[in-house]
Amino acid sequence: MNHTDYTTPPFPDVLGRVVVVDLETSGLQPGTHGILEIGAVPLDPQRLSTYEAHVRREWWMEWDPKAVEIHGISKEAAMNHRDRVTDAVALEDFLDWLDDVVVAGIQGRAILAGMNPRFDLEFLRQVAERIDLGDRFRGLVRHRTIDLHTLGVCAFWRNLEYEPSLFPRGLDSLGTDALYGMLGMGPEPRPHRALVGAQLEAAAIRTLLNLPGHEPVVNAAILQSEPAIA
Repeated sequence: MNHTDYTTPPFPDVLGRVVVVDLETSGLQPGTHGILEIGAVPLDPQRLSTYEAHVRREWWMEWDPKAVEIHGISKEAAMNHRDRVTDAVALEDFLDWLDDVVVAGIQGRAILAGMNPRFDLEFLRQVAERIDLGDRFRGLVRHRTIDLHTLGVCAFWRNLEYEPSLFPRGLDSLGTDALYGMLGMGPEPRPHRALVGAQLEAAAIRTLLNLPGHEPVVNAAILQSEPAIA
């Protein structure tokens, strides 16, 4: 009698040091605006550790009203110091977590992934330099990143080309919620929580790369709308 082996295949070792990071911030300019939340998960779903920090808004942080439109976190909530830590404490704890959980026993530094991870990398780097942890940060985190938007473009550019009415902004249409919908996932809840964002982005990346442990499947209706290419 034949038996089908349903054992989950091992996660690729080469991706073992990839960590998906999501930040919520008070604006778009590092050094002027500040971090409000940090969320991070290993891309490997079998490594169950997560990192989360809620960061209090300091007096020097400027506040862009458009930031609330993006994440839905109010200025009042960000100023509730009772439930939040300084960005210095959050960054140092994050580096400890990377050292202990992500890169421990693995040759090489952590590679950040997510939606526009260069944005997150620059905010984290700015804090590290300000509190004299720049050398440690560079020793743990690579300058290279893996961008969810780029992976989405590689997977769905034909949909954008042949169904322009569904994607009126072209490549800019592939934000997180649009990608989640195309991958059979629901939208990110509001207000945004950085850890939830990191978990959703990790699931989307695993799906796009067809990695072990990817939860959703690509929306069949989306793929059926793609014309055949001779």
